[in-house]
Amino acid sequence: MISVALGIARYSHQSNCKLLDAFDANDLVANYRQNLPTWLCRVTGELAFIEITSIYSDEQCLSKDDVDLMNQCPTLKYLDLSGMMGLQVCSSHPLCVHEQVRALILSGSDVDDLSLKQLIDACPNLLHLDIENCAQISCNGLSDVRQLESLETLSIDGKQVSNELIPALSTLPNLKCITLVGPDASDVTLKMLIPLRGVKEIVILGTQVTQSGIKDFRSIRPETTVAYNHEQMH
Repeated sequence: MISVALGIARYSHQSNCKLLDAFDANDLVANYRQNLPTWLCRVTGELAFIEITSIYSDEQCLSKDDVDLMNQCPTLKYLDLSGMMGLQVCSSHPLCVHEQVRALILSGSDVDDLSLKQLIDACPNLLHLDIENCAQISCNGLSDVRQLESLETLSIDGKQVSNELIPALSTLPNLKCITLVGPDASDVTLKMLIPLRGVKEIVILGTQVTQSGIKDFRSIRPETTVAYNHEQMH
């Protein structure tokens, strides 16, 4: 039995649009659980498009049924697996290739090197990737990000910035914005991003980066905007 629901679904039919919240979508899947493939086929056939924005489990643990559900959503654009456990199932039960997926949110999940590789292979045209606070991804695993030639924005934490990651990011021709998150990010971390000449904006959230560190960065990279919130330590 399917344990996951469509978190938020947005669809359009001619000029009419409707937003389904998580509760409504959950009911829809529950009602059509016995014949889900037929239902999905009917929905995608009748409507201009259906856009699944979040897939989640009540137990926050990804299952093979969940992967099967995602594989039956051919117009999937935005995949939010933040905080999800059990992403290793993607290694033994991989996603189909979803060339239309533009955003993949993995923050706080238990994604590891192998499952990250599987997800990157399944979503080769990502514009946004969020992998902050994913403790099981190693430096070698992070280097697989270099496959995402269309990537424009990347969210990472201070622990993930390394001498191995910077060369991988340097190969991404469209990377324009990096969000640096968490207390492990410092002035030293920010300085490590200087070689990324294509990056035009760095957003720092809840880090140890100081105004002095930002000033030093801007003195070398005046063309890059550094934005920080009020929680920053000065």
